[in-house]
Amino acid sequence: MIVTRSRSLSIVPWALAATILGAWAGPAMAGNLPFVGCSSDGQQGPQRPPRPLPTPTVSGKDAASLAYYAMADGTRVIAPRGWRCFGRYGSNGSTLIVAPTTQVWAVDK
Repeated sequence: MIVTRSRSLSIVPWALAATILGAWAGPAMAGNLPFVGCSSDGQQGPQRPPRPLPTPTVSGKDAASLAYYAMADGTRVIAPRGWRCFGRYGSNGSTLIVAPTTQVWAVDK
């Protein structure tokens, strides 16, 4: 599972609307998914995983098999629990890779 976020001025109105609507929703609450902080690397060098963030709540039996993954720049995704993650970032956006093995982003030398 690969999530890519591109930085563009066209998302500014949507981000503003989400911020305003999010404020009306009340304070962030801790959910039932475990948080997994992902290391990342890119234009400004390696970044440590972020500190734990509030996680969403997922109902039903799916919650037992999912986790909430995030990298330092704010890119986040819900993916299968127990997988590995790593982020890449630069001036054109960021990509958070979540996979069952680290071989997905390994570089052969």
